[in-house]
Amino acid sequence: MNQTATELFGDDVSVEESRYFDLVDEACRNSEPKTISNSVPKHAVYLIHTLLTNAKNRIRLLTGSLSCDEGGVRVYANKKLAEAACDFLSRPETTLQIALRDGVDGGGDPKEHPFVKTILSQADRRGQLELRKCNQATVEKLKDDGFDMHWMTMDENAYRLEYDTVNFKAYADFGDPETAKVLNELFDDRFFGPGEDLLASTA
Repeated sequence: MNQTATELFGDDVSVEESRYFDLVDEACRNSEPKTISNSVPKHAVYLIHTLLTNAKNRIRLLTGSLSCDEGGVRVYANKKLAEAACDFLSRPETTLQIALRDGVDGGGDPKEHPFVKTILSQADRRGQLELRKCNQATVEKLKDDGFDMHWMTMDENAYRLEYDTVNFKAYADFGDPETAKVLNELFDDRFFGPGEDLLASTA
């Protein structure tokens, strides 16, 4: 049985799910250029955890909201994801950048979301957490143009791309630097760069 999956989900892991998680691990380990479907909520949690755990320098996350629950599965409220982010940011010269298009599920202050709050309370954080609200005019213009996607990139070659945000359909690849480059440039130029800093008043 996949040990990481057990840590994330307890005993609620089927043999088939364990095989899927092993496939993700192998692709990540080998930086393998392989398209991996990643639309099931538990699969998404595992994939996000894998990206956070294996990143060397920078994670970029563009999301509609920091979801707490999807299909009965805790997503960004899963404490193991927050712990993985803290482990990543415990190293110097690391950066986790989050761009929120909509905010937090159920509303409220993003700094109080379990994922962000855990990182902000991290005593040994040596890397940088940056959280911004996307410019809404830019978001609406891109939506009008038919561009409505979320993604997370790991450094310069791996990503999870949610290409259908209504039905939560996504795929991942650990060996596609060309697509990762495009996603990183879009993130920097259109979503994160012109966004509002949500941590400006945080010590």
